[in-house]
Amino acid sequence: MAAAATLISETAEQAGRWIRSATPPSPTTPTRTGISDNFNIVLRQFLTLTAGESAARVVHGLALFLLARMTGPTAFGQFGVVQSIAGYAALLVQRGLDLPATRAVITQPDSVPEIRSAVLVLRWPVAAALTMAAIIWRDPMLLAACGIWIAAAVQLRWLLVARGESLPVAAAAILSAGVLLAGVVMRLPLLWIVVALSAGELAGALVCWAAARGRTSRDAAVRTALRKESWWFLAAIVLGNLMYNLDVFVLAAVRPKEDAGLYMAAYRMV
Repeated sequence: MAAAATLISETAEQAGRWIRSATPPSPTTPTRTGISDNFNIVLRQFLTLTAGESAARVVHGLALFLLARMTGPTAFGQFGVVQSIAGYAALLVQRGLDLPATRAVITQPDSVPEIRSAVLVLRWPVAAALTMAAIIWRDPMLLAACGIWIAAAVQLRWLLVARGESLPVAAAAILSAGVLLAGVVMRLPLLWIVVALSAGELAGALVCWAAARGRTSRDAAVRTALRKESWWFLAAIVLGNLMYNLDVFVLAAVRPKEDAGLYMAAYRMV
């Protein structure tokens, strides 16, 4: 999952902020109190994010394990292809904005409404275009996965991490995986399993949205700056995650879905 690498990068960005803020009261009287307090904050945030992401991965892995046993290789391969397509397209929706936006909040705390608005304005058109493409394609499974793109457009995890509010981020990750697991345990049809996957992402995004609170305020200069800076991050994230999805794409294109399902059950589960 790309979320793990993103959370680690965001945590490192936050750590830099706290370390820079831990300045001594004067050049001649250094103190360890501020540094110690900030280190404890960084450690607590890191452990919370790590625990949340780890728990979410366990729950998600359990859901995939049960789904593979419940559906068989053909249906599981179909689910895996749709999940890979939707997840990879979600990276395009995010546009590599998480890290630039996090840094902008840290360095310009008074501009949070403008930064928040800029991220939403830049992401929504991509999510809308992908949803329209899925409608034109008329694939029920892909349509059921559209919620993943909407969730990627509105998620405010980056803002919470920048503020040091890691608990809602961890809770959102566990909730997303939990909704998918619930759909699998209820033995829903495969199409509704994909709906549960989308619903879980939307539920996690809503948790972060409710925790972030605040207002939005448009500023063209902030939006332009984020758009220019985000292209490099988008390219790095898309290319970096290609290795995790290209295998499934190629296998699904040249072999039956059953082979993709067997491949995912044997390799992706590990």
